[in-house]
Amino acid sequence: MRIDETDIQKAVVKRLKDNGFNVVADDVKEGFDRPAIFVGTYPSEITRLCGDMERVTDVVSMIYYPKAETRVQCMFGANRLRNLFMYSTLDVSDRCFTVEELTNEIDENNVLTSEFELTYDQHLPDDTEYEEMENLYIGGMD
Repeated sequence: MRIDETDIQKAVVKRLKDNGFNVVADDVKEGFDRPAIFVGTYPSEITRLCGDMERVTDVVSMIYYPKAETRVQCMFGANRLRNLFMYSTLDVSDRCFTVEELTNEIDENNVLTSEFELTYDQHLPDDTEYEEMENLYIGGMD
């Protein structure tokens, strides 16, 4: 089964919401309640493999705004995210992903950005339309 960045983002958002995070839509820029987290997923690398396969690497980015704008609150947020994503698999459709590396950065405004990558192989999309079969003849029999 093919998956895409939307499937991964939905799984990440569900994990965060199920664990008490206030997940805010990406298009909201101000006026949100803290603590809040924004989630984005994008393809960073796509490689065509042999046959009808591709290898996709997607980046999951989580931007966390703590209630109190302190580095300590960002560190607490980083620890919560590590516990949620590093130590259990992330189930997306029929796949189970293991996060192998999680990077964290705290900016000058005490906002935490955590990111990880997921790499997976899958079949290329097949948008070819085929003529609908009407009659099947096997060995000269109708």
